[in-house]
Amino acid sequence: MPNRHGSSKPVLRFMLLFLQTLYFGDHRKLWMINFRVAYLDAMVRQLREAGTSVAIDPEPYPNGRFARRHDPEGNPIEFWEPVRRDSGRADHAKK
Repeated sequence: MPNRHGSSKPVLRFMLLFLQTLYFGDHRKLWMINFRVAYLDAMVRQLREAGTSVAIDPEPYPNGRFARRHDPEGNPIEFWEPVRRDSGRADHAKK
């Protein structure tokens, strides 16, 4: 999937959050890995078939859909499917 610069190359980004954030689900967790995926449902299906527990966030967001699992130490791992804008439709965005 091309990024905003038109390239299909992977992009690595870092985002800093406040130290006491609850975004990770536990204020003692200080980091999270977020993977951008082309098809969230297919990724979740593959993970579940491999025996991995994954929770899909039922809320559609303007920037896409999310699913989350946790590593053995309880750190969150998030999967993000961005909204497809190339077709002219915001497939998953709230209207």
